[in-house]
Amino acid sequence: MTVTVENVLTNVELYIPESNGLSDSQMNNIANNLILEIGDDDSNLPKISCEFLKRLADINDTLFSIDDAGLKSEKLGRRTLTWDTSMVADGWTDYKTKVNNIICPILGVDSPTKSRTVGVFISSGEKICVNNTTYP
Repeated sequence: MTVTVENVLTNVELYIPESNGLSDSQMNNIANNLILEIGDDDSNLPKISCEFLKRLADINDTLFSIDDAGLKSEKLGRRTLTWDTSMVADGWTDYKTKVNNIICPILGVDSPTKSRTVGVFISSGEKICVNNTTYP
């Protein structure tokens, strides 16, 4: 069986915030591009889903940050409604961090910080020359 756009969207629908500004067709295109990029094997579904949510966050963050002042307004008759979107844009940055650290591991993708071993191994054994180059 192969991964489809519907599989990806079904797998991530619980994790997509209501403030998402992308249409269904735009999300379908993102999912389709990721399937083509990563591969349609079933084992790739967690990675595709994780990358989908990251791209969703990046695109929404970009869309909300285009307005320098962070203000959006809409004129309704004689009234103009204005709202601050800077908090929403900051929310997408926070969302991407949570996708990396919380949601991707839930989906089955290891966090990069968890898979790395950080530290130094010190051995008191025999000295080994790493560089045989001699300098005058």
